[in-house]
Amino acid sequence: MPQIAKIINGWLNLPCFIFIKATGRFSDNDLLGKIGAADYLPVPVKTSNRRPDIFITEDDAWIHIVDSNYNLWNKGWRKLSDSLHEMLPEVSIFACSVGDIDWSFDFSYHSSGKLQRRLIVEDPKNAKQRIVVENFGLPLAAEKDFSAISDELEYVLSLAASLGIKFDHKLKQMRCYQKPV
Repeated sequence: MPQIAKIINGWLNLPCFIFIKATGRFSDNDLLGKIGAADYLPVPVKTSNRRPDIFITEDDAWIHIVDSNYNLWNKGWRKLSDSLHEMLPEVSIFACSVGDIDWSFDFSYHSSGKLQRRLIVEDPKNAKQRIVVENFGLPLAAEKDFSAISDELEYVLSLAASLGIKFDHKLKQMRCYQKPV
C-alpha cells in the first residue's frame, strides 16, 4: 500500500497547493471542473493501490486544494492560478508549489481583481543555486531572503499563513479524488 500523505505542522506534506478565499461557495465538482480535473473520481483517503491525486478541505475562509502527484503541475500549474483568477476575479487566490528533488519553489497571489505577486525560483542544477525566473509585484510582508530558507514547503506555506490561511489538516476531513486510469 502506498504511503498516504503525512501531516506535518498541521498541513499535508505535499508539493502543490491552491487556496481560494471562497469557503462554501463551490461544490467539489465545481472546483474540480475549474482546475481541469472534472473527470477525477472520489476515492477514500486510504486507497488500496495509490495515494489520492487531489485532496480538498477548507478553513473558515479559504478552500484548500492539494495536488499530491504533480498532476495539475504537469498540466500547466503556473497558468492555473491565472485561469482561476479569470474565472473568479472577485476572490483571492494563493497558489504555491515546491520541487520534488530540488530547491525550487513558486507562488502567486491574486487579490482585489489582479495579480499582486508572483515569484518563480528554479534550481536547475539541483545544487541549491536558486535562480529567479519571474519576480512580479511587491514582496509579501512575510517574504525573506532565499539564504534564510531551509525548507521550501514550510516557507511557501508560511506565506499562505501570513495571508490568513489556517492549517489544521486532518486526513479524516479530506475529500479525495483520483485521476481515472
